[in-house]
Amino acid sequence: MKGVLLQLKNRIKDLFRNGYHARNSICIKNVIYDDGDAEICRGDLYTPEGKESRAVIFYIKGGLFGGVAKSRRRGYAARLADRGYTVFVPEYGEGSEGYEACLNRLLKAESWLKRNPQQVGASGKMLIFAETTGAALAVELILLKRDTAYRSARGIETTPIGFHGAVLFSSVWDLDKALAGKLPRALRKHLDQWNASTEDLGGIAPTSKITTFVPTFVAYNARVEPVNRQSKALLSRLRSIGIPIWEYCASYRNPPVNWQLDGSELSELLNRDVDAFVEQITEGRPSPKYIEI
Repeated sequence: MKGVLLQLKNRIKDLFRNGYHARNSICIKNVIYDDGDAEICRGDLYTPEGKESRAVIFYIKGGLFGGVAKSRRRGYAARLADRGYTVFVPEYGEGSEGYEACLNRLLKAESWLKRNPQQVGASGKMLIFAETTGAALAVELILLKRDTAYRSARGIETTPIGFHGAVLFSSVWDLDKALAGKLPRALRKHLDQWNASTEDLGGIAPTSKITTFVPTFVAYNARVEPVNRQSKALLSRLRSIGIPIWEYCASYRNPPVNWQLDGSELSELLNRDVDAFVEQITEGRPSPKYIEI
C-alpha cells in the first residue's frame, strides 16, 4: 500500500512539473540519433518557432543513471525553447548496462547534433545542461571534448571542442570517492544494481584530473552531503585553473532543480540567473559570480 501511495504522489508531482505548455516552440519526439541502436538512441528535439535559435542545449537527464524517462523533462525543455533555445533531450539507456554504454550513446547524440544543423535548426554555440547523476556524465563528456591527454588516457575517440558552457545541478562528481564514503541510500542502491565499485569508477572524471574545462554554472544545497562537499571541490578546482564559474548556493533549502516549474520566487530567480549565464556564454566569456539564497 505504501508503494502504491508513493507512485501516486510521484505522478501528481510529475503533472505539476510538466504542466508548462509550449507557446512559441515545437517538439519533435523520438528523433533517432544512432540507427545501429535505434530502440534506445532516441531524443526529443525542442526548437523555437518562427525565430532563430540563440544556442543549442544538450540536456542530460538524471534519475540515477538513466532511470528517468526523457518525457519527464518536457516542461522545462519547452520553457527553454520558448525562450529561444534549441534543446535536445536524449535517452541513453539504464545504468545497469554499464557506465561506458551510457557515455558512448551520449557521445553519439552530441555527434548527431553537430552533423545535422539543418534538422536541429541551429548552428551556434552548444551548452550542456545536466542534473543530479547525469551531471557526472556531463563532466566526463566535457573533459573528453576539451582535454586531449584525458581523451587519450581513456582510450575514447571523439571530435574536440563540443561544448562552450555547462549548467550543472546537484550532483556527485568523484564517484569513486563517494562510493567509499557515505551516500544517500537510494543512490547507493542504484550503484549496487549497476555493479559499480571503486575500481570501476577510479578513472572516471575525478576532480583532480580536470586541467581544462568550460565556463560553468553549478547549483547545489549547502546542507546536503556529499553534494555540498563535492560541488565545492569541483568549483575550487575550476577556479584554480581560471575557469569562470557561477556558484548558486542554496543555504536553506534545495535549489529548485530545473525541471520543477513551481512558479515560486526561488524557481524564478534560478531561471533568470540561468538565462543570464547562457546569454553571457553566447556573447563571449562570462564574468564569475557567486549567488547565495
